[in-house]
Amino acid sequence: MDLSDIRKELKKALKKERYEHSEGVAYTSAALAMRYDPLLVDKALLAGLLHDCAKYLSVPTMLRYCEAAGYDAGEKKFQNSGLLHAKAGAYLAREKYKITDPEIISAILWHTTGRIDMTLLEKILFVSDFIEPNRTKIDADVQARIRQLAFTDIDRAVYEVADQTCNYLNKKTAAISPLTAEVCNYYKEVCGRKEEK
Repeated sequence: MDLSDIRKELKKALKKERYEHSEGVAYTSAALAMRYDPLLVDKALLAGLLHDCAKYLSVPTMLRYCEAAGYDAGEKKFQNSGLLHAKAGAYLAREKYKITDPEIISAILWHTTGRIDMTLLEKILFVSDFIEPNRTKIDADVQARIRQLAFTDIDRAVYEVADQTCNYLNKKTAAISPLTAEVCNYYKEVCGRKEEK
């Protein structure tokens, strides 16, 4: 599938707001790729566009896709659409949208929780999902600060996004994925080591 076909399919599959968010993430991911590695622009655009391609699916369908792809769905308390859509989306990107590039699939797979020692493309998508222009439910000052950081220190931006996510989930008394907590701690250490130099 080429980019225009993917856009047509996504417009049909996603609600208007979700599609606009996906376009915003694609735009932001491409901009960050231009900043850090121009060779990643096309991959960043595709990953951003497809990152939420499974968001509309039911949890049982997402679980089936996780099983089909061999992805661990995690503990029962983490089996919700907020976490599962990334894994189901990685599967759908490969099976429906015919994406064969493992870097793109991996970025989609980890865009929600993040993971320790992410690739540059994974970091770009993880941060872009939080800072894209259509995202309005985040404190404007926090978002502005992270937007600026994203273009100057991607690792610090990853830490800030993970930290904000953990704080938000704590306030909601929602279960925090152990991976997101690990990402927060890991990138806090990475940033600390940078400051020591």
